Amino acid sequence: MFFTTPLWATIKKELLLLGRDRAGLLILFVMPAVLVLVITLVQDNVLKKMGESPLELILVDQDGGKAARDFSRLLTQSGQIGLRREERETAGKAAVERGDFQLCIVIRPGMSDEVRRLSRVMVREMVEGNESPPPALPPGRIELYFDPLVMGGYRSSMLASVKMAAMAVQFEELLAALQAELTGLFNQLPPLPPEFELSGHTSWDLTELGERELITVTEPRFAHETGVVVPDSVQQNVPAWSLFGIFFIVVPLAGSIIRERLTGTLGRLLVMPVPFFVFLLGKVAAYGLVCLAQFGLILAIGKLLLPLLGAPVFELGDNYGAILLVLLAAVAAAAAYGILLGTVGRSYEQVSMFGAMSVVIAAALGGVMVPVYAMPETMQKLSQFSPLGWALEAMLEIFVRQGGGREILRPTLLLAAFAAACLAGAWSYFNHRERAGKF
Repeated sequence: MFFTTPLWATIKKELLLLGRDRAGLLILFVMPAVLVLVITLVQDNVLKKMGESPLELILVDQDGGKAARDFSRLLTQSGQIGLRREERETAGKAAVERGDFQLCIVIRPGMSDEVRRLSRVMVREMVEGNESPPPALPPGRIELYFDPLVMGGYRSSMLASVKMAAMAVQFEELLAALQAELTGLFNQLPPLPPEFELSGHTSWDLTELGERELITVTEPRFAHETGVVVPDSVQQNVPAWSLFGIFFIVVPLAGSIIRERLTGTLGRLLVMPVPFFVFLLGKVAAYGLVCLAQFGLILAIGKLLLPLLGAPVFELGDNYGAILLVLLAAVAAAAAYGILLGTVGRSYEQVSMFGAMSVVIAAALGGVMVPVYAMPETMQKLSQFSPLGWALEAMLEIFVRQGGGREILRPTLLLAAFAAACLAGAWSYFNHRERAGKF
C-alpha cells in the first residue's frame, strides 16, 4: 500500500498532463500512422511495378509492317507492359525527357521488309549448303530512349522484355521463311515410287539461324546527353541523401528557438532595437553555413570514400552556378521551415518529433527513398507538394539529365516561395503572440 498509492497518483498525473498536450498526442499517434501509410504504399507499389502492374511505355512505329505489329503484340501479351502509341518521334522523346514516361521505343522504317528479306537469304543459304556468308543486308532497327533516371531493375526489366520480343519476331520470320522454302522444294520433287526406301537424309544445322541478328536493339542517347557519363546509383543517391540531411537541420534549428524562448534569451534579444525579422535572417544564414558544410562533406564522400569501397566516382559536372542556386534555395527552405516550427511549437519534444517525421515523410514523397515514377498515381500527385521533391528534381536535372537554367527554374522558384512563406508565417505568428503578451 505504501508504494501503490504514490504509483497510481504518478500514473494519473502523467496521463492528465499527456491528455492536455494535444499536440503531443497528435505526434504520438497520427504521425507514425501517416508515416507507416506513406512508406508502405510507396514500397508496395514498387513490388507491384516489378511484377504485377504493367509498365507504361511509349511506342513510335515508323514501320507499320508485319514484323512491327508482331513485335507490339509479343511485347504486351504477358500483361507486364502497356504501350501508348505516338505518331511523332519528337513527341515520344519529349514525354520521356519530361519524366512522364520511362522509355520510348522507336521502330525504324523498313524493319519488316529488312527482316523478311534477310530471313529468306539465311534460310536459302542453309538449304543450299552454301558456306559463304550472306549478303550484308541491314537488319531491322529498334531504338530505346530511356529516361536517365531509370536504373537498376526497371531498366533491366524493360530491356530484357524488348529483346525477348525482338528475338521472338526473328524466329517467327525465320520459321515462315523456312516453311516457304521447304514447301517450294517439295513441290518440285517428282512422285516417289512405291518401292522407295529412305536410305539416308541430309541434315541441316538450324542452330546457325539463331546466331545471326535480324533485329538490332540499340540505346542511343538524347542529343543533350552526348558525351555524358551514364548515370548510376552514386549520381542519384549522393544529391538525394545530402538534401535529406540538409532538411534535417529543422530539428536543431527549431530546438534552439524553443530553448531561447524557455530560458528567457529571446525576451532579452527583443529588448534590443532590432526587428525580429533580422534575427530570423541571421538564423537562416548561420544554419545555412552548416548546411553548406554538410553538403560539402557528402560530396567528399561521393568523390573520395565511395570509390575506395568499390562504388563509382560521383561526377559533379561543370554547371556550378546551377548547383549553387539550387543548394541555396534548398538551404533557405529547410532553415525557414525550422524557424516556423520553432516559432509555432511549444516544446522541444514537439518540434523534434514533428520536424523529424515531417522531413521523413517529405523525403518519401519526394523520391529520396523510392523514385517518384515507382509510386502509385495518388502518391505521385502528392509528391508535387514536397519541398524535398522539388530540390531533388532540380539536383537530378543537373547531375543526371545534365540540365540547368530553364530546367531548374520551376523547382528553384518553388523552394524560394516555400522559404518566403515559412518566414512570413513565423513573423506573423510571432507578432500575433507578442501583441497578446504570450512571448
